[in-house]
Amino acid sequence: GDVCTVDPDGSMEIVETDDEGPPNGLTLDQAIDQVVRDNLDLRSKFMEVPQAQADILNASLRANPVFYADTQLVPYGNYSRARAGGPTQYDVNVSYPVDISRKRKARTIYATTARRVIEAQYQDAVRMRIDDVYTAFVDVLDARQTLRFSRKSVDGLTTLLQKTELLYNRDQATRADVSR
Repeated sequence: GDVCTVDPDGSMEIVETDDEGPPNGLTLDQAIDQVVRDNLDLRSKFMEVPQAQADILNASLRANPVFYADTQLVPYGNYSRARAGGPTQYDVNVSYPVDISRKRKARTIYATTARRVIEAQYQDAVRMRIDDVYTAFVDVLDARQTLRFSRKSVDGLTTLLQKTELLYNRDQATRADVSR
């Protein structure tokens, strides 16, 4: 980046700088990659996406059939006229739930919509963190430019002070000029 300075005589000068920043600094792309990779909030939001996908799978599952068997009139001892009984009965039942009200389909649609919302929330969180990085990056560049300008300005003012003191020593300027 270039720095524009004003010389003591009022002329402007553009000073080219090749300062790329500190040697251990980050480029904008490196900073963005690091915040997306290492930010714990983003990582936790990212882990919600596969959970939402699993919720879709779970919601779309059909109910399991139920199988059960039982017996009745099992004799405990012998039957007699005092203890009447009959032949032992065996029952086997299979109950297969049928989704007449389409609740499974509604659950699947709801879970799919929830996944889209979670993905959008994750994307928004990433966008916000990237915006924060951009803002911080521009603030740092601005501060570096301000520092360069301030240093150049101090150099110009030091030269102006030296020239004014020289004029004062020759009685061509007043003490107020030097103080100013």
